[in-house]
Amino acid sequence: MRIAALAAVTALIATGTVALPAAAQQRAAPAPARADTGMTLTPGPVSRVLLMRVNPGMGQEFNRDMRQHLLPVWEEEKAAGILVNYSVFTNTTASSPDDWGVGYTLTYPNWAALDSLGARTGPITLRHYGSAEARTAAGMRRDQLRTVVQSMLLRAQIPGR
Repeated sequence: MRIAALAAVTALIATGTVALPAAAQQRAAPAPARADTGMTLTPGPVSRVLLMRVNPGMGQEFNRDMRQHLLPVWEEEKAAGILVNYSVFTNTTASSPDDWGVGYTLTYPNWAALDSLGARTGPITLRHYGSAEARTAAGMRRDQLRTVVQSMLLRAQIPGR
């Protein structure tokens, strides 16, 4: 049940239809100087990291979906200034057959960039898929191609003196 719920949330995130609350803007303040190091940390970009295991026999279709759907959508989101960058990576040191094998990172400029994310990415994904139904069907099919092992939001911290 938990994996199914996580997969559904991931599908929404992957298609850019999830928006985070406006309170995200309040988390953008620089971290105070640490007395033990004298170093300050300035908040940097925010990244959504998704770690997945491609389901058996689904590698070619997974790659095709990535190439035909996800990458073009991310390119449009980057051109629109929504994404700072994106990357796809593989796990070369898997510790077990259940470990993740492929992942991606979507990088946004800051927490505030996540406010109304769905409203800003929705038109891009709708244009790409042609209809809301096709977009939803693609997300559901994506859930059959891979298993999400972990999904997280990370905030870069840029050290200063």
